[in-house]
Amino acid sequence: MRKLTLLFVFLCASMMTFAIDWDSVDWLGDGAGGGAYTEKYKAVVSPELAGGADGFINNIQLHGGVAAIHIAMPSAAFGAFSLDESQYDLEGAGFFPHLDIFKEKETVFTVVCSDVTYTFTVFFVDGVSTALNNIAAPVKAVKVIEDGQIILIRNGVKYNALGAIIQ
Repeated sequence: MRKLTLLFVFLCASMMTFAIDWDSVDWLGDGAGGGAYTEKYKAVVSPELAGGADGFINNIQLHGGVAAIHIAMPSAAFGAFSLDESQYDLEGAGFFPHLDIFKEKETVFTVVCSDVTYTFTVFFVDGVSTALNNIAAPVKAVKVIEDGQIILIRNGVKYNALGAIIQ
């Protein structure tokens, strides 16, 4: 029974998602679009990068004639990128992911620098949402825990986790 309870806790925890509170993240500055990119993009990184007053991401800039986000890294010792080489530019200890790759509400990519893997998440206000919307549906069954056991209740009938009716 303990194994079943542990499995249930593990499954519940694995289904939880940890969303980013985008309201607490500042908009990136528009240094390239003359106002076209104002309040359009936000970005976070894990683990956090140390930065000055502007943080690790300076702003949106034109780099090589392409609108891109300027991201300053701790060193120029880059390793693997999850982005295709055509989707970013490098310059010293900075890299510039092109804005045209951010088509979804949230885009996640990784960069290895000095043997540390950094995970970046970029929010684009006009991006396409890929999450399923919550819809109202009739309740067909309810799961509860009674006396340490998982109980399924459907149409007023109680079942255990194996599907046997509980009297």
